[in-house]
Amino acid sequence: MKVSCVCCTYGRFTLLKRSVACWLNQDYDDAELIIFNTAKEPLSLGKSLHDRGIRLINQCRDTINGAPYSSLGMIRHDAAAYAFG
Repeated sequence: MKVSCVCCTYGRFTLLKRSVACWLNQDYDDAELIIFNTAKEPLSLGKSLHDRGIRLINQCRDTINGAPYSSLGMIRHDAAAYAFG
């Protein structure tokens, strides 16, 4: 059974590095980490992290009305749409 972990961030690279390090220490094979960045400045990941089940989504506007995010609930709603687990 696929397990999805969704990490929402607003460009906090320092905290994100710690989250990714914790993720890489996991040993469950059928899992994915979705990093959902809502900052205007996009983040990027190296290919080696993508190969380890980590995906990065840079999206600063909600999918319902196209406006900048105004609530954590809407951020989580949009981020969850990218999960396969």
